[in-house]
Amino acid sequence: MSSSPVSVVPSLAKERRTRGGGRLHSTFRSTLVDAKPEANQAVILAAVFLQVAQFGIIAQALPAGLMQRSGGALAAERLGHLGSANAMARLVLIPTCGHLVDVVGPKPLLLLAPAVATLARGCVYFTSAYAPGVSITMELISAFVTSLTTMIWWMANRAMLADHFGHDTTLLATMLSRVAATIGLSHCIASLVGGYLTAIRPPLAYGASACVSVALVLLCFFGIPESERRPKSAPAGRVWAMTNPFVFLNGFKRGSLSVLFTLLVMLQEFVKPISSARDGIWQVIAREHRGWSAAQCGQFASVTSLAQMGGNLLTQPVLGLVGARGFTIGSNAMSVLACLLYSWPTPASLAIVPQALGTGGAQALTARLTTLGKSLGISNGQLAAEYQSLNAAVSMVAPLVYASFFRLGADRGLPSLPLYCSIAAHAITVLLALSIPSSFWTQKRQAE
Repeated sequence: MSSSPVSVVPSLAKERRTRGGGRLHSTFRSTLVDAKPEANQAVILAAVFLQVAQFGIIAQALPAGLMQRSGGALAAERLGHLGSANAMARLVLIPTCGHLVDVVGPKPLLLLAPAVATLARGCVYFTSAYAPGVSITMELISAFVTSLTTMIWWMANRAMLADHFGHDTTLLATMLSRVAATIGLSHCIASLVGGYLTAIRPPLAYGASACVSVALVLLCFFGIPESERRPKSAPAGRVWAMTNPFVFLNGFKRGSLSVLFTLLVMLQEFVKPISSARDGIWQVIAREHRGWSAAQCGQFASVTSLAQMGGNLLTQPVLGLVGARGFTIGSNAMSVLACLLYSWPTPASLAIVPQALGTGGAQALTARLTTLGKSLGISNGQLAAEYQSLNAAVSMVAPLVYASFFRLGADRGLPSLPLYCSIAAHAITVLLALSIPSSFWTQKRQAE
């Protein structure tokens, strides 16, 4: 019989276990889901550290090699052409690479990008040993190829962070701030090591960088879990958006407020090639303007990277105190002061603190442009593609502008002239930010 004690008692016991244990099992599962990203944070931050270090080690090698063979003015010009060519390639490839991340998932690209970078730097190392006559050409080719692999790796990294930490906004914001701090720490150590290796023999820096790339491949292979793949199919309009290199123009078609914030982000991207002591053009200016060696550039880049790491960690509390508008105005004002101190015959150490306080000026603007787009119903993927496309478009022009200003200033005994161009861009940013009322810097006003 169905009502026999033999069948009823186990059913009641099973129901009790299901009622009580189900809640426990559900709680345990949710705890695991929330704890899983936390368990991977150390590995992810270590991967970010290695990814940044492999480029920080060779940051002084290419400018030093170019200056040794062709002089400061021609070196700056070549670096400008290289930066523009990189940006043009990124402008074309970014939408397609974003779609590739969606199709195959982030992990394969996290492995492929440093593997290709390892081959490129290995070629530079062996070419310098066996064919020194073509080594500088190989360095330029390697810089071009590895810049594309960097773009692919960071796009995959952002997708991976969204997969593992996107379920909690606070957790994702905390992770991004830790990533920014890790980038500063890695630049600090790698710039110091790379400066010494370049001073001894530039190929040593490329060999060390290739070893770091191998370590990054192994860490990503064994330490980073697989992420979810996105659907392969997409509407026709979405496919066009993912293959259109000019998607950044959409920001100018969504009203005057979107136009203003897009212009602000463009100005922040424009000053990036000369906003850090790690950048090639900045190092050429320092060597011409102050007579520094490659080792001195590496040491100073290490110190400023450490200071900028502290500036990145201050971004979140300062935003809470003064808001996005106040933070944008203050950070750009500090950047103006830093550029003035660098351009004057004053000790470079005086500019470290203002430069650190000016770090992260683009973060508030990028966040506001993102929330503005979301309030208009634009998807996160489309917004990411538009931002990367905007970054590539500006990066295609900015290095050429700074290289031209450097050549013009060097011919007239003023190699720091590009710094005054950066000052003008920061000043325009401050004026535009002041022209936008505080109420328009918040999502609440835009959502009404």
